[in-house]
Amino acid sequence: MSRRTAPERIDLRLYVVRVDVYDDNWGFSLSASPGAEGRTRTWNLRASSEALRREWVDALVDATRWAQSQEGDE
Repeated sequence: MSRRTAPERIDLRLYVVRVDVYDDNWGFSLSASPGAEGRTRTWNLRASSEALRREWVDALVDATRWAQSQEGDE
């Protein structure tokens, strides 16, 4: 039996959600905030429809806002 490793957690306080409104394939991304030292990774994502993109973007925005509100509560 193989052991599963825990997924890497993303510190969402350091990221912003961006939407490419000109992308016909419903693209959006999670990218480092300006001034987020040491953070350079960008996750480029796509949804299968505009409705699903909106759901993903809303959820990611809510998660990043919540994470930023927890700063100092570590």
